Order: sequence, then C-alpha cells, then structure tokens
Amino acid sequence: MIGSLGEASGIKLALHPDDPPVLKELKAMNFDGVLIADHVPKVIKDSTWGHRSRASATGYIKGLIWAVDALS
Repeated sequence: MIGSLGEASGIKLALHPDDPPVLKELKAMNFDGVLIADHVPKVIKDSTWGHRSRASATGYIKGLIWAVDALS
C-alpha cells in the first residue's frame, strides 16, 4: 500500500500515486467509459461477493472523480 486515506468500517483505503494523474488524463481525453475496481480487499463480515469492499472501492473512485473535477 502506498499512502493511506484512513480506515472506515474495518476497510483500509489505499491511495496509489498514479490514480489522480490517470483520472486527470482520462478527463482531458473526454473519456466516456466505465471505471471499475479490479480487486477489492477482503473484510470481516462481508458477503462472498464483497459488497462492503466493493461499495468502499466505488466510493473511492467517485471521490477521485469529484476531486479531479473540482481541481479542473
């Protein structure tokens, strides 16, 4: 893990330094596709599919998109 955004509900959120620049480039290219988490952490009391982990990952991606939009 590189950097940390904190911990919520037992899920540790990690920040990879390439994430914001990649999203900025996608925005500059007018990317109109789908972003998905390619993997999620395994957390206690999560479903087999990883509902809690996937919700956290989706919120992380959405937060990055909002931040890139706000700084543009």
